[in-house]
Amino acid sequence: MAEQVQPTYPLLAIWRHPRLAMRKLIDQRSVLPAYVFAAASGIVNAFEFVQTSELDDRLANETVKLAVTVGAGIVSGVVFLFILSMLFMFFGRWLGGQGSYSQLNTAVGWAMLPFVGSLVIALIEYGLYGGAYLAGGELLAEAQAAHATVALILLLAKLVFAVYAIIFLVAGLTEAHRITLSQGAGTLLIFVILYVVFWIAVQAFSADI
Repeated sequence: MAEQVQPTYPLLAIWRHPRLAMRKLIDQRSVLPAYVFAAASGIVNAFEFVQTSELDDRLANETVKLAVTVGAGIVSGVVFLFILSMLFMFFGRWLGGQGSYSQLNTAVGWAMLPFVGSLVIALIEYGLYGGAYLAGGELLAEAQAAHATVALILLLAKLVFAVYAIIFLVAGLTEAHRITLSQGAGTLLIFVILYVVFWIAVQAFSADI
C-alpha cells in the first residue's frame, strides 16, 4: 500500500483528514496554536458559565463583565489544556498507548480548533442579543425568540463544531498514543465516564450540605 502523504496545510486539511493532520502536527510539535485554540474554548465556556451563574451579578457594568469573562476564559482554557493533556496521557496508557505529555498537549489543544468557530458564533450572538447574551435565562430566551431563524442557524452551527471537536479529539488521541481508532475513542470514553461519576458525586455531596 502506498504511503499516505502528510497534508501541507494542517489547519485546513484537519477538517477532511483529521488523523493525517494530527500526525503532522504532533511530529512538528505545533504547540502555540494549540494554546490559542484552548484559550478560545475557555472563553466560550466562560460565556456559557456566566449565562447560568449568579457570580457575575455584582458586575453591573457590561464592559467590565465582558472583560472579566474573556480574561477568566483565557486562563481557564489554558489550565484545562494542561489538566486534560495529563488525564488523557494516563487514560491512553491504560489502553496500551505510549503518548508523551507534550504529544497529548498538542493533540488536545488542536482538538479545540472548532471552538474558534464557536467563539465567532458567541461574538455574533453577543452583537445580536447585547446584554441579554451575558445575562442568560429569560432575557436571553426572549432575545433568541425575537430572532428565531438566526438563533436556529447559530445553534446548528455550534452543534457541527461540537461534533468536529469530538472527531478531532479522538483522532488526536489515536495519533498521539499510536493506538487504534477504537482505542482512541475508548480513551475519551474513560474520561467521560469518570467525569460523570465525579459530577454525580459532587451533586450528591452538595445536596447533603
